Amino acid sequence: MVSGTVSATNAASQQLRLNYITTKPLRQPARQLICPSFAVALYSQGPLYGPDHLSLGVWGWGQQPGHQLVVRQASQRLRLIQARKHGILAPGTLTCQPRLLPSLGSDLTPAEVLQALESRWTASMQASPASRARLSSDMPTSQPAWMALTRGHRQHWSQRQQQQQAQQQQQPSQQPNQPHSGGATVHDTVDVLAPPGSHPQLCEWRRLWELASAAYFNRQHRVLWWRILHGCVMCGAFSAYIGRATVEQACCPYACCSSPAQPQTISHMFLECPMAATVISWLCRLWQAMTGHLPDASVATILAASTSEGQCASDALLQTWHRLRLAVLHSIWTAARIAASSTHASSQASQLSSQSHLASRLALKTVTSMIHHDWVKCNDDVRQLAGVCSSWLRGRDPSMTLEAFRNLWCHHDTLASIHTAHTGTGDKLELVVNLSDMVPVQLF
Repeated sequence: MVSGTVSATNAASQQLRLNYITTKPLRQPARQLICPSFAVALYSQGPLYGPDHLSLGVWGWGQQPGHQLVVRQASQRLRLIQARKHGILAPGTLTCQPRLLPSLGSDLTPAEVLQALESRWTASMQASPASRARLSSDMPTSQPAWMALTRGHRQHWSQRQQQQQAQQQQQPSQQPNQPHSGGATVHDTVDVLAPPGSHPQLCEWRRLWELASAAYFNRQHRVLWWRILHGCVMCGAFSAYIGRATVEQACCPYACCSSPAQPQTISHMFLECPMAATVISWLCRLWQAMTGHLPDASVATILAASTSEGQCASDALLQTWHRLRLAVLHSIWTAARIAASSTHASSQASQLSSQSHLASRLALKTVTSMIHHDWVKCNDDVRQLAGVCSSWLRGRDPSMTLEAFRNLWCHHDTLASIHTAHTGTGDKLELVVNLSDMVPVQLF
């Protein structure tokens, strides 16, 4: 629904047919605009000015008449149109573009997009003093015009007006039969927010956001991944770019890095750092022991959640891979925060071993905890356990079937296995977690 003045071309105005509707509860006269090419009815109120321009007080689209317009719908539509103009939203949907993925029609890879984003952070660090990590040239862009310093004598308003009139006279006069060049002609039968059709990149955006909002993810893991997709993880380089850290604080806290002044970017923190590379390598080898497929330790696979053919044979394995991946990323993030807050110095070898061991231990603890939590859902009703409020799970069943648990965690009995124990009261199923720092693959 659009409110305001809408311009129509001659061809569009000839296709519209005006009919009076006496049965509609509108202010008289009430008119209905019928567009044969779209087979929809457009209800309008207000007078018509000329054969080409329609001055509409209220505009209805589809089967909803214009007199049902409310302020909430009009305000939401205006916000969507503004977001669409700035490229924030995808055409015709509420899908936001992840900053980690390329825009529509772009041939860039996620690694190239992330590299371009991180280059802005590192450029601001190199061009600014140590006490300030943000470029001074970026500050006037966020200030209003009246706060800018005036250089030289300011001209009188009449002189500026005469200069503007002289510039307008120098421009070639516009022909009367040509449309106005101030803005694009708006077709009154086309919705500017209508979806343009299926697009491969648009489908990838939707899939990524649906996956990022999945309920089976841990809340902390989901928040971290949302920040990674938006490119706003509070790493050292990003903190310095927004002015919340100095250049020294923006460097990698590990002494094992090749360069002592290596900026801590997203790709360096999760992939390139020797500490992170050790843990990511363990994740890839663990998945190879489960499925026989070795994933690539790249930005697209680890950060952008893109999977290749043969990596996940079923939906359950796909869920297992993403839960393991986010658990490892969160453990790397936690170890990096601990290293940044510590003040003691140590050798490169001991620091690499200790931090990699810490991140791997955190990942093992998180994965083992997820396996036990899902096992509890198979045997007991979580809503009846102590410490769980029944209103938290109102209207949904958190239980899990035994078959779903086997498909999720017992693939080839690599992470866990289920055995039958014979007791005096009968047979009982027992869970055995096989995952450790040595099984199925060694951490280091």
